[in-house]
Amino acid sequence: MSRSCGVRRRSTLLAAVAALVMMTMCLASCAPIGHAVGDTQDTQIEVAHDYIDRSDYSVALVGSHDDDDLVQTFRTNVENNGVSVYYAEADNGDQQRKAVEDFCKRKITFIVVHPDDPENSAWKDSLGVARQVGTPVIFLDGSIDPDDQLLYAANFIPTRDMEDIPNNVYSVYHALAAVINADSHEKEMYVHLSGL
Repeated sequence: MSRSCGVRRRSTLLAAVAALVMMTMCLASCAPIGHAVGDTQDTQIEVAHDYIDRSDYSVALVGSHDDDDLVQTFRTNVENNGVSVYYAEADNGDQQRKAVEDFCKRKITFIVVHPDDPENSAWKDSLGVARQVGTPVIFLDGSIDPDDQLLYAANFIPTRDMEDIPNNVYSVYHALAAVINADSHEKEMYVHLSGL
């Protein structure tokens, strides 16, 4: 085999590997254009994705000074469903936003936060970082509604009873699964939490 033939084969192989890497990067985010990661209010949009096994889920949970009882109840419910929880304490909105950005550097499936600081503009940068890395952010009974609806996947509204709310009530596991698997779900999702 001539030297030029070997060089051509290596160049072709490198070009194929580069194309594969680019395709993988394009498919890395499960969010279609114009939608938040994990946000699927438009049922006309079909997202190609692989379903993630429960054993591979991990929740990054940010603490709350305002309602830590709710956060800890959610944590217990998530752990009772066999999902790993990584917890970060936070005493105010600034610490919560820093925790969100720090969790974006780790390989986790979701970030869940009960925002203590309702200032919409203050959350824009932190939520933008999460969107950029492809990590869905879920508000837990969130009191903020960012102007940019693409910055969060869902707002979990906790409820004690599965029957009390006229809309569909999700179990914790099914609510998380709907977000990460890009199944059709509302922006505000009623989620049953035992121990409320």
